[in-house]
Amino acid sequence: MCLKSDSFHRTALNTLCGVFLATQVLFVSSLASAQPSAQPPAQPPAHPSTTEALTDAQGQPRSLAEARRLLRRLSFDVWGAPPSEEAMMSLSAWPTEEEALEGVLTDERAQAWLVDFHENLLWPALEIGDIINPAASLLLPATFYEGPLGGQQLFTLFTGLTRRGGLVPCLDEPATWDEEGALHFERLPDGTLREGYVWVTPYWSEEPVKVCALEAQAQEEAPGGVSCERFEGLSSGYCGCGAALERCASIESALTLLASFRSQLTQFALEHSTGERPYSELYTRRDEPINGPIAHYYRHLASAAVDPVVLQSPVQPDVLPALDFKDNTTWVWAEREATLHSGALTTLPFLLRFQTARARAHRVSQTLLCEPFVAASGVLPSPEDECSQEPNLRARCGCAECHARLEPLAAHWARFADAGALYLNPTDFPSYQAECAACADGGFCSDVCRRFYVSEAPTPAYENFLGVLKAYEFRSREELSKVEAGPRALIEQAVASGRLPQCIAQQLFERFVGRLPTSDELPRVRAYGHSFTEHGDFSELVRDVLRDEAYQHESAALWGPTSQQPPSAHQEEQP
Repeated sequence: MCLKSDSFHRTALNTLCGVFLATQVLFVSSLASAQPSAQPPAQPPAHPSTTEALTDAQGQPRSLAEARRLLRRLSFDVWGAPPSEEAMMSLSAWPTEEEALEGVLTDERAQAWLVDFHENLLWPALEIGDIINPAASLLLPATFYEGPLGGQQLFTLFTGLTRRGGLVPCLDEPATWDEEGALHFERLPDGTLREGYVWVTPYWSEEPVKVCALEAQAQEEAPGGVSCERFEGLSSGYCGCGAALERCASIESALTLLASFRSQLTQFALEHSTGERPYSELYTRRDEPINGPIAHYYRHLASAAVDPVVLQSPVQPDVLPALDFKDNTTWVWAEREATLHSGALTTLPFLLRFQTARARAHRVSQTLLCEPFVAASGVLPSPEDECSQEPNLRARCGCAECHARLEPLAAHWARFADAGALYLNPTDFPSYQAECAACADGGFCSDVCRRFYVSEAPTPAYENFLGVLKAYEFRSREELSKVEAGPRALIEQAVASGRLPQCIAQQLFERFVGRLPTSDELPRVRAYGHSFTEHGDFSELVRDVLRDEAYQHESAALWGPTSQQPPSAHQEEQP
């Protein structure tokens, strides 16, 4: 295993790493087209009666103005778009509020808010540098480095450095070979060696692209027998990008990958929001949805991703669906190898967006359990204070209050690498490695020891942990059991106790009503959460919130009296 960190991440390539594609949502312009029964009458009345509008849950008629307000609000909140004028003029097509609610929620446009809601919970925002090593990819053409005379041929920085003598591309002219098949190089005044380019049809396009001849190679091994599927082989400059450039990424394919990983969360949300599967499985199931771009990434690109560290596909090669890279609309659920995988909470987007066990636990605690970390006191001791030097954050002054809660939660993600998405399986990463403990004596220390194990003791407090997997450092016996149980155990306990259902109920109330529930409304929100705990149907919880009088009242978005603002919805009222 090679875990070298490259210095090229700080090049101009990083200017591209903030680019990603958002999932596009199709908004249909007419409600009537989605609801065939809702066509306007041939001759709508000039002055409709107030009793011809919707009737509420008790069968009492609403005024036409009130009915239109409610329909507009539902449409904007659920579709992100207004209803058609025809629909507004023909409310009699939906004689009851319940039918109006169902008409809005069952329309395909309702996916818009559903996707947005779950993206706000889990924030699947990645950058190119999170999934692709820029120095080993075909992200930019030669002209980016050498100006207009550089040409449009693609190249990799590693190959330029190791084979051409600098961070330079090949010549903007066709490559040539001698009679024995050896590639011709030309030495330029700057001392670099340059070959020509070839045309290759890449995996991401039907059109051929101009690629430097060295990068177009498809060797299986680098000098020394190193596999070209591994980072150290690809970075040697002798491997090339393989058949159809499958081992490298262009800016086009990288952006497609970002969009696919973001859409993966959409698939999780859609699968668990209709009531056909328990909502909790979104966060606990072992398999994950895979489309063509993700399958290609796992099969050809993940092994070269070392910073952040991915290295291995979570799905075994023989289980990966046989999908072409260009097929980004077909999704196949495939089981991940490690039993500790837990729904969306151990997907590559979540693990790379929140790159430490603490960050992952903090996000779940805040958005799925409604339990933020807020210290009671804002006064920190001096950094020179002896207590401030304590390496165990559970005992460090100014940190202990929050970390006493955070560390046990973070233990659930300890088998997933920090600054990466690699699962640290017990076979390859046992809890103790004697060779890593020996690093402290000044002997040879491998990349694995330095990256994943306690290999030095800057203070005496670390001496007892030398050679121990960093995930186990300062862990109590109870926390160690959570390390081996994974995130699924945390979610299952949170569902059984009602913490997660209560929090989701509150999150929905805040989204649709626009504020926290008041003390008068809080019992109803808790009741919705209790029911959600029992039935696990997310769509029914949504209906409960949208039926609530706080949502349907015309002043629902206004804050109630300050004195009535409650704590989080799952907390018990104080006597």
